[in-house]
Amino acid sequence: MTDHVLLAAGTALYAALADFALRGANRWSASGKALPGALKGLDPDLASRFEVAFTALFATSDVVCVHGLVDAVLAPYGGRLREGFVQSAPAEWRD
Repeated sequence: MTDHVLLAAGTALYAALADFALRGANRWSASGKALPGALKGLDPDLASRFEVAFTALFATSDVVCVHGLVDAVLAPYGGRLREGFVQSAPAEWRD
C-alpha cells in the first residue's frame, strides 16, 4: 500500500472508529481536531490507545495496533463482520 493510500485510509478509519466509540457510549461525537479531546473525555485509556495505534500506523505503516484497537472498540457490539455474514431485511421492507 502506498503512503498516500495508507494516510487516507487511516485518517478515515480514525474518524469513523472514534465516532463509533463515542456514539456507542451515548456521547456526542466530534470532528477533526476535537476528536482526541472527546475520546479523552470518554475514556483516557482509550484515547491513549488511539494515539499509540495511529501514530504507529502513520510512522511505520504497522497495522497491528490499529487492528487491535478496532477489535477492542467493536467487541462489545459483536466484533467485526466476517465472511459469510448475512442479514435479511424484514419482508415489509421489500417491494
